[in-house]
Formats: sequence, structure tokens, C-alpha cells
Amino acid sequence: MIPAIGAISSSLGANFPPIGSTAPSSASGSSSFGNILGHAIDSLQGTQATAATQAQQVAAGQANLSNAMVASNESLLATQLVVALRNGAVSSLGQIMSTQF
Repeated sequence: MIPAIGAISSSLGANFPPIGSTAPSSASGSSSFGNILGHAIDSLQGTQATAATQAQQVAAGQANLSNAMVASNESLLATQLVVALRNGAVSSLGQIMSTQF
């Protein structure tokens, strides 16, 4: 039986507060977009490394193909999430820059 895949935030290792929550998520008491994006990129690198390791182990006959496919899909989803965050930030910056004062 294939194990269930956890929520995206848990597989990225992120500890994001629920929407509307006022509890601080970092030790300093503040959480900025830059910190969240940096954490997402760091988690993405770890997820991609895991997927690459799994693929190499499958090629060597040392790992299960289904686990490698799960790791590959998690890596794909994490990449898509980071790209969506970046695109949203670029779009927002473009809107701010085009605002006339």
C-alpha cells in the first residue's frame, strides 16, 4: 500500500500560521514575505535533493520506484509553489510601480 502524502506545507517544512492568525511564527516576533520566500526556497532545494537521491537509488536498484515518483512529484509541486509565489510578487511589484501618486 502506498503511504498517504501529507499536506504541502508539512512536506515543505513550513510552519505558516492559519490565515487571520495573529500569533507570531518566528522567534523575533515578526514574519516578513522575504523570510517566508527564503524558507520556501530552502525547502525547495531540500525537496529537489531528496528527489534526485531517490532517482539515483532507483537507477542503482536500491530503492522503490513508487517512493522515487512520490519524491519527484513533491519536488514538482514545491517548484510550482515557489514559482507561483515569485510570479505573484513580481506582479504585485509591477502594480505598485505603475501606481500614479
